[in-house]
Amino acid sequence: MERSRLELQWDYSPSCVVFGDSETMIRYLRSALPAMFARGSDEIAHPILVNSIPKAGTNLLLNIVLAIPNTNHLSDVGAAMACHDPQERLELVQKGVSQLEPGSVCTGHIPHTDAIACWLAEKRVKQVFIYRDPRDISVSLYHYIVREAEPRHAYYPLYERLSSDERLMAAIKGLGEGRFKHRLSKTSNLNIRINCGIFSPWLHDANTFAVRYEDLISTNRTTSLRTVRGMLRFLGLKVSSSMVSSIFDTGRDPGKSRTYRRGKPGAWKSEYSAEHIAAFREVAGDLLEQFGYAWD
Repeated sequence: MERSRLELQWDYSPSCVVFGDSETMIRYLRSALPAMFARGSDEIAHPILVNSIPKAGTNLLLNIVLAIPNTNHLSDVGAAMACHDPQERLELVQKGVSQLEPGSVCTGHIPHTDAIACWLAEKRVKQVFIYRDPRDISVSLYHYIVREAEPRHAYYPLYERLSSDERLMAAIKGLGEGRFKHRLSKTSNLNIRINCGIFSPWLHDANTFAVRYEDLISTNRTTSLRTVRGMLRFLGLKVSSSMVSSIFDTGRDPGKSRTYRRGKPGAWKSEYSAEHIAAFREVAGDLLEQFGYAWD
């Protein structure tokens, strides 16, 4: 019988993690293995990092995590995504995370590097990472950039004079240097492959629990509760059905998210034209397959 994504995550298979060298791999395993076999507890025993691709459901996941008793949101390293130098990015993450106590939560948009993965494992930081259909991310992103709320998004001047179709195309193909490389600036926005691809190795990281956005907002409550239960067990907690339901119901309230718009899975189908689909296929390549999605 084929095993589910959640069951496979509980294998914590280090063999699926790609390392730059053997020394990095050894350091990682020495740090991660003790936590892999820890028994459940009544209290959070580790700091928690809530990591996400922008517009993949950051606040939804954060609210669910903060519904866990004795957790609190202490820091954010969202700026890590704009750090183009890997060492600067590592230092920013270290600054935001190093002072966290068990149960403290840090949020961020942190692209993967072996150095960050190893450091988080060494510090016993448990990471929960949320991802989403990249096509829906592109739709959500352009709507978020041009929203009327103040202060305006940093990319608002880039998108303001574009039509809706052009805005969506910009979210797919990128603007400026972001069309070709990881470069964020006032004149550069990443194409969808780079925007999501720099996070994809977290899907296979042994010290990370990957959450599929669509599973949290599924109309099938059993799917959502199974995801939350898996996350709580990953965080080292003893869980009960009532606890899982309470945390999920408390955290899922859309009113708690200041950036929530609609969040409906498959929204891209009503906004993508044939031209958008062609552009996504050209730019993204196998991106959908990397994240476990497919063209319907």
